Amino acid sequence: MSMVQAFMSAHRLKEQLPSTTQRYDDQEPGSSSPMVIRSTFLNEQSTVEVELPDGWQRFCNPAEGRPYYRNPLLRILTESNITEGHVLNRVMQWNQIIAPLASRFTKRDYDVVLNVSGDEGMGSCNYYLVDYAAKEISWLRDLPTTTLGMPDIRSSNHLKLLLSEQFWVHCEYMPPPHKDFRQNAENLLATLGVLSIDTLSSTGSVSPFQQEECELYSRALLQALNNGGHIEINWCLGRLHSLITQSRIINLFGEPNARTDRNVVVNGQKSPPETMVFMLWSILMFNIPSIYLARWNAIWVDRVTYTREWRKLTKDVMEELLYGLIASGVMILASVTLQGLTSSTAIRVLATVAMIFAITSGFYAASLFSKLRTLGGCAADAVSGAV
Repeated sequence: MSMVQAFMSAHRLKEQLPSTTQRYDDQEPGSSSPMVIRSTFLNEQSTVEVELPDGWQRFCNPAEGRPYYRNPLLRILTESNITEGHVLNRVMQWNQIIAPLASRFTKRDYDVVLNVSGDEGMGSCNYYLVDYAAKEISWLRDLPTTTLGMPDIRSSNHLKLLLSEQFWVHCEYMPPPHKDFRQNAENLLATLGVLSIDTLSSTGSVSPFQQEECELYSRALLQALNNGGHIEINWCLGRLHSLITQSRIINLFGEPNARTDRNVVVNGQKSPPETMVFMLWSILMFNIPSIYLARWNAIWVDRVTYTREWRKLTKDVMEELLYGLIASGVMILASVTLQGLTSSTAIRVLATVAMIFAITSGFYAASLFSKLRTLGGCAADAVSGAV
C-alpha cells in the first residue's frame, strides 16, 4: 500500500463520482419561525443577508436553485452548507488533510469537491477532483472501476468518455462560475447541427435527439450564450454534454466497432428466447403476443431504445389495446346475452368459455403491455441501455 493510500485509509476520506452524490435524496425540512420585516424607509436593507466566511463565494444552480460554495484561494467546491460554523470547520479540517495530497496534482487548473458528513468528530468526507483542462474528473490515487461503481472498461477511449460524462454531470450540478466555456458551446452547436441532419436524413440515425429537439436545444443554447453568464452557459453545456456523452458511450463512439446504425448489435445483447408459457399464450391468442414482442424487439436493439421510437410504439399499441379491450367487452356482452337467450347447455358452456377467454386475454394483454412499457421507463430523455 502506497503512502497516499495508507494516509487516506487512516482517515475517512472516500472517492466519489459526481453522479452518486445523493443530491436527489429526500431532504429534511428547514426550521422556520416568525420574523420582523425591516422597513426599507428606515434601513438600507429590508432583509438580513447571510454572511459568508472570508474567502468564500456563494452560487446557486440556475435550474434547481441549490446553493453551492467556492473558495478560489483554496480551490474548494462544496454543496455542504459552510454558513453553519461546524460544517465550515469540518470542511476546513478536511482541506488541511487533502491539500498536501492535492498539491501533488500535476495539473494546475482544477478544483477539489468536498462533501462532508454529519457524523461525530470529523466524520467522513467524499471528494473528487475536477480537471478543467482535460474536462474529466480524477482522484488522488489509482482506483479500480469497481470501487467507484463504474462499468467494466472496453478501452482507453471508453474510460475517457466515462470520466468526461462525470465532468459534465459536475458542471450541471455545480456550474463553474470562473470558467468560460464559450468555445465548447460553439462546438456543441456544431454537434447539434450534425445530429439534426443525421436524424433528418437517416432512418437508422444513432442521434440521441430528434431533429426538432436539436433545433430547440440550439436555439436555447444560443439564448443562453447571448444573455447568460458563465453559470447559465456552463449549466446548459453540462446538461447537453452529459446526454450526448451517454449516447456516445452506449454507441461505442470513437471505437472501431462503433454502432453505425441503431439496428446494429455491438454489445452482444440479443433478445432472450420466448418461454414455453409465452409461446402457449401466443398460440391461444392467435400469435398476437409474438407479433407484439417482435415489434418491441425491433426498437430495443442491443438493450438500447430511443425515446422517439418508444413513444411512437407505445402510442400505436395503446390505440390497438383500446380496440382489443372494446372487442373483448363486446364478446363478453354477447356471451352474457347468449346465455340468457338459450337453454342449450352446450351453447351456454361455449359462451362461458368465450367470456372467460375474453376476460383472461384482456387482462393478460394489459399486463403484458404494462410490463413492457415499464421497461421503456428505463430510457433516458435521449437514449438508454445497459452497458
